[in-house]
Amino acid sequence: MRAAAPTRVRLVAPLLLAVLATVAVVGTGADGADARRWTVDLAEVALAFLAARTCAGRARHGATTTERWGWRMLSLGCASWGCGQGLWSWFELALGHETPFPSLADAGFLGFPPAVVTGLWLLRARETVGNRTRSVLDGLAVACAIGLVSWTTSLGAVFHAGGDSTLTAVVSLAYPAGDVVVLTMAVVAMSAERRRTAVLTLVSLGAVAMALSDSVFAYETATESFATGVTDLGWCAAFALLAVAGLDRSTPAPAAPATGSRPVRPLPYLVLALAGAVVLVQYAVGHRFDAVSFWVGTLLVGLVLVRQWTAAHENSRLLGLLEEREAQLRHRAFHDDLTGLSNRAVFSERVAHALALAERTSLPLTVGFLDLDGFKGVNDRFGHAAGDELLVHVARLLERVLRRSDTLARLGGDEFAVLLEACDRVEAAAVAAAVLEALRAPVALRGSTVAVSASIGMATWAPSGGSAGDELPSADALLRRADLAMYDVKRHGKNGVRLHDPALRSDDADDLTLHAALADALERREVRAVFQPVLALADDRVAAFEVLARWDHDGRAVPPPVFVGVAERTGLSSALTSLMLDLACAQLARWRSGPLGTDAMVAVNVTPAELRDPALPQRVLATLRSHGVPPHQLVLEVTESGILRDLDRTREVMAELRGHGIAFSLDDFGTGYSSLAQLLSIPLDSVKVDKLFVEDIDRDPTRLQFLESVIALAASAGLRVVAEGVERAGQLEVLRRIGCTWGQGYLLGRPVPADELPALPAAVTGVEARTRQPS
Repeated sequence: MRAAAPTRVRLVAPLLLAVLATVAVVGTGADGADARRWTVDLAEVALAFLAARTCAGRARHGATTTERWGWRMLSLGCASWGCGQGLWSWFELALGHETPFPSLADAGFLGFPPAVVTGLWLLRARETVGNRTRSVLDGLAVACAIGLVSWTTSLGAVFHAGGDSTLTAVVSLAYPAGDVVVLTMAVVAMSAERRRTAVLTLVSLGAVAMALSDSVFAYETATESFATGVTDLGWCAAFALLAVAGLDRSTPAPAAPATGSRPVRPLPYLVLALAGAVVLVQYAVGHRFDAVSFWVGTLLVGLVLVRQWTAAHENSRLLGLLEEREAQLRHRAFHDDLTGLSNRAVFSERVAHALALAERTSLPLTVGFLDLDGFKGVNDRFGHAAGDELLVHVARLLERVLRRSDTLARLGGDEFAVLLEACDRVEAAAVAAAVLEALRAPVALRGSTVAVSASIGMATWAPSGGSAGDELPSADALLRRADLAMYDVKRHGKNGVRLHDPALRSDDADDLTLHAALADALERREVRAVFQPVLALADDRVAAFEVLARWDHDGRAVPPPVFVGVAERTGLSSALTSLMLDLACAQLARWRSGPLGTDAMVAVNVTPAELRDPALPQRVLATLRSHGVPPHQLVLEVTESGILRDLDRTREVMAELRGHGIAFSLDDFGTGYSSLAQLLSIPLDSVKVDKLFVEDIDRDPTRLQFLESVIALAASAGLRVVAEGVERAGQLEVLRRIGCTWGQGYLLGRPVPADELPALPAAVTGVEARTRQPS
């Protein structure tokens, strides 16, 4: 079926060319007048009905009702003109005398302009209201320009020639008037078109050829100078163009999205320029303009002025809209979408500016860090929408408590920060106490009453006597001190205030020092990867390895929880994950040619923040490709406590990765206070039960019951269960008995460098032998 349209083109196009050639030769060069009339008249009738036929066929393939009716109107116009030409030919050729004027033939001819104008109107591209207004103004201006040219060349002559009767005069004027409308619609259609340009251009050019030939015919008739020949070629060309346009059977391309503006289209202005040139030439050769020319010209100038004013007004409106959108984007770039408060970027900038000012003025300043207590429970109980309501409520409450000169920001989640300028430690403590007091009031939320509390950390800097002495800290360092103080409140029962002092630096403040060292170590790839085996408990087979990071600094090993925590808090998590992923894939590539072959799987830990990053899938896939490792050998582990923070975005990223064959495991299950049923909505392959729930399963029936429930639910969902912290033979025996899938722990294998892994099978066999001895 798809070959039908090209076949029609190949068959009909040569026929059209042959007809046109015959008309050109016979109509202009043959000596016999009768042969000329026969050839031209019959060719015109044939081409008119051929165009009607192809347009009708095109209507059946229209994509929309409007498009189908547009082609039907074109077909009707061609058929109407063909009937008129048929009657004209009957009088001229069969009866052998001139066609009476007016006659039914004129009714057929005059049926062409309204039908074609309607067809072009229906086929033109849809436009917005603003563009439609400009198109109407352009159309009126083009109509005046064409009308002015027509009046000075043909229409005026027809009008002044008059006729034997009113009907004769009206019909005579109808021809050039209809041509003016057809030309105007053709120009407007080509100017406004955004799609199917070639097809609509053919239709419009056909209409133009018809209109020009009609205008010449009207002028020659009025001046009694008409003769069959060149004028008829315009009619033949018009229907040939319409017939070729009707042969198109392609599906319309989607229109460009409607916008408030459109590209500049020069065609209407070219028509205006042409009209001006014709009028000037007419004036130069001595033609004097009558009242009609004067008023049409005046109207044309008025329309051009209105069009320019409309364009200027629209441009002004668009500039205003652009400025408004820029202001909105600027506001969104520096403010929190939910609460409207400043975001971290603005807050850091203002703290830095306030520190510089405080250094010059010797005035103290304080930064506060506030974290809501139990906010996760609100989300879990009432849903995230209710959690958002609570955050907005807290933001408004804080704004009422603080001074207008203070800077309040939401850093993310349930974390807020405040900058108090010209505020020492005593005043800062008073502000924090006022905030806690304001938060004591219960909050009505979704038909329930919720108690709200917060943990607040405050850090003050002053030229002397501040928490950092006389040394000026950075904005991030001061905020980090407030953060440390807040976490100290969390550790000591929450719902309180802690002012930062040097004592808090003994452990946590090492982050500030370790950050630079860790960044340098990651850059130099000095953070090592060790591999801990994960065993399939049914057959003691090594099923996978978890990749763990190790780092030595200043000659001593830094505990993983310390430097991993530093990485998360200082923005180095992505670099750490990328390095571990690269080392794991490199080792997998080496194993593929060894005893482990393609069965080895490696698990790499990713942070919850990374799992919400849309760029993560491409980073992971690029690393796999660089080492030639198939995605099914990689497992990504994420902690339970973070995976539910932004569940929708997390699902999207995980779904993209799983679509490539990468597996997911939920680490430390049981520590995030979420249910397994809740986690079943996440695309997981396994869950790792935290060692807290494994360490006493051979002694504590409650923990054993919990683990059995997890295994049963996971099995029903098709998930593997990995028991972490397997360190005693009694644990391993219970895990095998209750059907736990995989196990991991020091009893089964310690984390070791990759070059020490070949000794693992013997070690595992030894462990197995020991576990089967009587206890």
